[in-house]
Amino acid sequence: MEIHQLVPGLHPGDAISNHALSLRNLLRSWGHVSDIYARDVAPTVAHECHPFRSFQPSGNTITIYHYSMDFDDMTRLFMTCAGKRMFIYHNITPARYMLPYNEAVARACAEGRDRLAELRQSATVVLGDSDFNCRELEEQGFREPRVLPILVNFEELDAVSPCATVLDRFADAWSNFLFVGRLSANKCQHDVIRTFARYNRFIDRRSRLFLVGTWRGMERYHQELQRLVHDLELDDYVVFTGHVTPAELVAYYHLADLFLCMSEHEGFCVPILEAMHFDVPVLAYHAAAIPGTLGNSGVLATRKEYVLVAEMAHAMIADQELRDAILHGQGRRAVDFRAASVAARFRSYIDELIAA
Repeated sequence: MEIHQLVPGLHPGDAISNHALSLRNLLRSWGHVSDIYARDVAPTVAHECHPFRSFQPSGNTITIYHYSMDFDDMTRLFMTCAGKRMFIYHNITPARYMLPYNEAVARACAEGRDRLAELRQSATVVLGDSDFNCRELEEQGFREPRVLPILVNFEELDAVSPCATVLDRFADAWSNFLFVGRLSANKCQHDVIRTFARYNRFIDRRSRLFLVGTWRGMERYHQELQRLVHDLELDDYVVFTGHVTPAELVAYYHLADLFLCMSEHEGFCVPILEAMHFDVPVLAYHAAAIPGTLGNSGVLATRKEYVLVAEMAHAMIADQELRDAILHGQGRRAVDFRAASVAARFRSYIDELIAA
């Protein structure tokens, strides 16, 4: 059977792009004809997909639409295409976070959320990649949305040797805080910096913070964060990496003593799974999909009190017994996101749609 995917964009290192590629590979391994049709494509992955305007499904086609930003032409194509349809909601950042930094992105986010309700009758099988996303779908009138977690290819990550240049540069006895994610106000890197400032100044001066992620489209926010780092006298202690290669990403996880997430809006948060995989204890703010992704593992902060969160971070780094217990819990939770488990769930949804 032909089972194809529509994605707004395909970019290297992007969680949704990697998810779509993994699902395509699964579908092909099960004997289906499967391709990706994308609207905005990075040149380095152009060979992995086709232009979405060339998509011509037949009545025997299953079309899967990954919704993370509304583009009217792609949404209309999905809503009117022949055959059976599956809708996957990856959440859309509320526009208020984007408005001060990029009006065009804020407008696209607002329109994407406004358009969501129109899609509630568009597909037989409706999925969200977290319970949080499914609750949002229910609020918009979608019937029986179910969870399909992001499929993370850890075997691919494990096959990558950590970048020797990064490891050598930071080969010392300092404590390393890490957050991975594009620079964006909803991810609250400003709160990560302020928490780290308390830790660095009052607990351990031999510590640094890695902020791993691109700031493309969020240049204003990047500049604001740089000013904050300078005002807090942290220029020698905070590293903005920009976009990184897989080898560099793996190196930063190898160096990290703590993964600190203060994000206020996540639809899933793949880097938390990556931190679990690389045995980095996770300290995160209790918001959006974060509690659901962590399950009963990691440590959640219910208030953004920088002094308190810095003390929690110190305990997780310095207390080996506590650290071991946290890592053990994260290891148990990571089992739920193993590729085989997610693949089995995806296959059940595909089989259901074929039989419908």
